This record gives sequence, C-alpha cells and structure tokens, in this order.
Amino acid sequence: YEMVVASDFDSFIAGFAYGTTTVIVGQPFDTIKTRMQAKGIHASMMSTTTSIFKTEGVAGLYRGEALLMLEENRERYRLLSLNHWLFE
Repeated sequence: YEMVVASDFDSFIAGFAYGTTTVIVGQPFDTIKTRMQAKGIHASMMSTTTSIFKTEGVAGLYRGEALLMLEENRERYRLLSLNHWLFE
C-alpha cells in the first residue's frame, strides 16, 4: 500500500470539480426550500417547483449560483490543500 500525494494543481482541479458538483446538484434543492419557507404557508415541494418553472424556467433554480460556486470551489480547494499539506 503506497500513498500517492497530489500536487497543488491536482488539489485545485479536484476542489474545483468537487465545489462545482456540489453547487450544481444542491442549489436547486436549496432554492426550492428557501421559496417554500418564504411563502409562509404549507406549500408542497412539487407546487413550489412547478411555480418556479412556470415563472422563471430552469434558470430560476440556479439564482445566485455564481457566487456560491466561487465560494464552494475556494473552500474545497482549501480543504484538499490542507489534506495535502498534512499528509505530505
């Protein structure tokens, strides 16, 4: 068993992929949850999703994604770099 240590560039690429995937998959669920909470009534997930699609299209699920993606990518890179530094 031999441990392979990634370079800083590899950590950056891995952090970028990890952060991007996290946002692309998770952002729509967070948007729907936030809209349901903002309505203040007991709206279903399906009715909230349908409302977003009708008024804003698919892009409505990813509102505010750019800043979140930058933050997630930076955070994941930091975590992977720290892991690299600790186990070097």
